Amino acid sequence: MGTSGQPPQDEFDEHYRQLQELRGFDSSRPTTEFFDCFSKAEAENSLFNSTRSNPIPVFLTDDRDGEVKIPVVISLARPIYEPRSIGPHEEYPDWYFEGWIMPSGFVPGIAIQRIRIVVVTMGAEFDKGDMFHWQYILDHEPSRGVVLSWSFA
Repeated sequence: MGTSGQPPQDEFDEHYRQLQELRGFDSSRPTTEFFDCFSKAEAENSLFNSTRSNPIPVFLTDDRDGEVKIPVVISLARPIYEPRSIGPHEEYPDWYFEGWIMPSGFVPGIAIQRIRIVVVTMGAEFDKGDMFHWQYILDHEPSRGVVLSWSFA
């Protein structure tokens, strides 16, 4: 323990790095965190009801006023049960999503940006007010699961 009764910063950093990797993130790159992005029903709608000609996005924000909206079509969803947190107080999982940021307007030959999202539920049912973490996926990174291909033609 540090002199303030708190763990030393390097122990905290190591714990955070392990937690990020457990959640499916690349711990060497930054993540964005925000509350109040989308609901479980909106995620289900994007995943199960999107079509090639009618993709249905959820919206992330990185703006305190909620004015910046990042449209994401979800292509993968899976629950995260953290082994060290399982117990009666951890009834519900966190959620891991992958998707594609929808381009604004028609831009021929545009490279589609992939993104990963983790919703931290704190053991409660998924709620729009939960903490959302997200990170852009680099082109050379493999998916953490099966990814569908989208065409915005």
